[in-house]
Amino acid sequence: MRDFNFFSPYIESKKRFKNNYFLIIVLFSIVGLYMMGTTGWYLYNNITLKKEIRSINAELNDSKLIEKYKKAETTNSKYNLTSKYSDSAAALIKSFQKKDIVNTASINEVLSCMPQDVFLASINMNESSIQLQCTSKSIVTAAEFEHNLIKLNKFKEVSIGSIAGDSTKLNYGFSINCTLKGVDNNENKQK
Repeated sequence: MRDFNFFSPYIESKKRFKNNYFLIIVLFSIVGLYMMGTTGWYLYNNITLKKEIRSINAELNDSKLIEKYKKAETTNSKYNLTSKYSDSAAALIKSFQKKDIVNTASINEVLSCMPQDVFLASINMNESSIQLQCTSKSIVTAAEFEHNLIKLNKFKEVSIGSIAGDSTKLNYGFSINCTLKGVDNNENKQK
């Protein structure tokens, strides 16, 4: 046989109320601990950050650091000025290299085109042209020299200016004018 307890619903409701009450207290205590922990963490970080800010400000206001900063500024300005001059010098060098069309290698190439019977008397050079004063034993070798210079493909124009014959020595004196490629004759007039 079974016993019937008629007061069990009242006892059960008290147990449920105590369990719910306990859960609410635990939940509020967890939330409260979390809030206190985050507030404590915030205050601790705030205090340490203020200490760090004070120490950094003290370092920044240090006279040695200010002196080093001024030296660094002057060094930086000198570096910027030097790099500006360096860039200008590089541009100037490139400009000179572009204008330095007549150099030793070019003269050697011209001389390598000379036939065996042609003798060089003088060379006159400027930025845009080369003028050669030569002698040869025949007009044909003078024309051959002109042809070789044209084949060199360094000159815009190659021409024999004048030919003069010397009947006593059987030599011909002539001048060759060579205008260089890549040179603008009006370049100086524009500046």
